[in-house]
Amino acid sequence: MWIRTAAIALAASAWATLALAQAAAPEPLCVLAGRVTDANSPQARWAPRSEDVQLLDAQGRDITSAKPADLQRATQVRVQRDALASACVGNAALPRAADTEAPGTRADVPLIRASTAPLPIVALAMPSGRSGNWVEIKLAPPQERVVVGQRR
Repeated sequence: MWIRTAAIALAASAWATLALAQAAAPEPLCVLAGRVTDANSPQARWAPRSEDVQLLDAQGRDITSAKPADLQRATQVRVQRDALASACVGNAALPRAADTEAPGTRADVPLIRASTAPLPIVALAMPSGRSGNWVEIKLAPPQERVVVGQRR
């Protein structure tokens, strides 16, 4: 009887720990690494590339090419200056600011804090914009790397 009660208590404890860990898991946020022209061709190039968001491969080497095959090798990102985070849109078209907020609005927005420690990439997408595709990096940063600021 004691073993059965202990097993039930242990299972309940494990379930509660799992539930708390999931509740504390950070919400994914996205940052833009730059815009790419001719995204679906071998001639893809940055136009422009954000120098503050550095894409890295599994060995920690900088990925500077804008070719889709090279971008797909990115497994981590180093944020060198606080970066504006946004909702993730995946491969859908990016919404225009004029369509989502009133002119002159200065809303609080999440920022990913700069650090020399890279963050793992959850997903990489290339949503379309007016003049090319953007490189969207989906991250799940730890809470201490997310702050609130105002968009300029």
